[in-house]
Amino acid sequence: MNSLVALGSSSYSMPGGGGRFGLLDFVAKAPVTNKGWSVVHLDIANFSLLNKLLGHESGDKILGVIGAALCEDGRHHWFHVAGDAWVGVSERRDPYLVEQQINQLRKTVRARVMEAISKPIRIDAAVGLASCPDLSHAVARAEGACRKAKSSGRGLIAVDSVKDDWESTDLIDRFILGGDLETIVELYRQRIQYLDGKHHFEILSRIGGESVGTAMVMIEQLGLVQEYDLMLLRMALKAIPEDAPVHTVNFSSLTACDSGAMLEAISILRGRSNIAIEITETAEIQNLALVKQTVDMLASAGVAVYLDDFGEGAASLGMIDLPWKAVKLSRSICGEDAPRDVLEAVIKLAKNRGMVVIAECIETKKHLDYLASCGVDAFQGYYIHRPEAFKFA
Repeated sequence: MNSLVALGSSSYSMPGGGGRFGLLDFVAKAPVTNKGWSVVHLDIANFSLLNKLLGHESGDKILGVIGAALCEDGRHHWFHVAGDAWVGVSERRDPYLVEQQINQLRKTVRARVMEAISKPIRIDAAVGLASCPDLSHAVARAEGACRKAKSSGRGLIAVDSVKDDWESTDLIDRFILGGDLETIVELYRQRIQYLDGKHHFEILSRIGGESVGTAMVMIEQLGLVQEYDLMLLRMALKAIPEDAPVHTVNFSSLTACDSGAMLEAISILRGRSNIAIEITETAEIQNLALVKQTVDMLASAGVAVYLDDFGEGAASLGMIDLPWKAVKLSRSICGEDAPRDVLEAVIKLAKNRGMVVIAECIETKKHLDYLASCGVDAFQGYYIHRPEAFKFA
């Protein structure tokens, strides 16, 4: 019962059922039954950020709308246990059915909040579900599941860890409030030159003229990597004429492991053979089987897939076995100080698998000539071409 006592000591009068004391009292009187209990712990994971962006008055209105919507849900008895958190209790039901009902409830809540605020805001609701004969155990387990969902999905909001850098750009404001990102995200491109005279381009992005690096930290913390990658893909599709050389667009490994995002990417690229996907390896790949499935799926749909930054990630040897069209070597593999025997071994591995080998970070002709003598097929870097602004077609 200690985890329930930690819920607090004050009751809320806002809509959404009884408060913390109400839940404690309900749990204390609830019998242990053969049928058991189903518990939902719902946390508006981005509420503090919404409150900061919109102001306390709008924040209070959002909580009121959510509480009212929950009160209308006849399937659960809801308790408003914290400013942005509710617990719903019902007799035990099929977990799949509960999940479907909660997903529908989340859609209803989002629609009503947007109507009340008159802005297309984003509501990120982290949800934990649990069923157990003992209600106190079910409540504790649902709360734990909610924390897990919040830390691993869209609900992860950690503004403090980027030292309020989000205040220097309106990127986060636009993501949360539904603004037009294309007005602040700029496309650049850099040429990759082949020894046989051919070339292709890599699409790069900047936010308000600045490097995307800091903003990407915030994008990851907001759980919006997939949406950002797909947005860049749509922008590239608009900018690149159908008769242009091949252009590659970077996707993170998180996006590559999201089958829904990849199916959407295939739909976006249908009929376009001159846009390819680069999957970056700088982040640790948790599931090589999922990445292989992605590469196979894209290839079957006629989309070429490149492996970017090979040598920087934590799963390099496993990644090289996947059916990439090309592999781009990072500085750690092809830099001027990198061991030649390692470089040549990697080139041999890639070419034995039918891949084109591309070296990054080329800044001198001497370096280019050296890598060409080792068997590299194509080159990217400031010596070849500096990134240039890319206007829409």
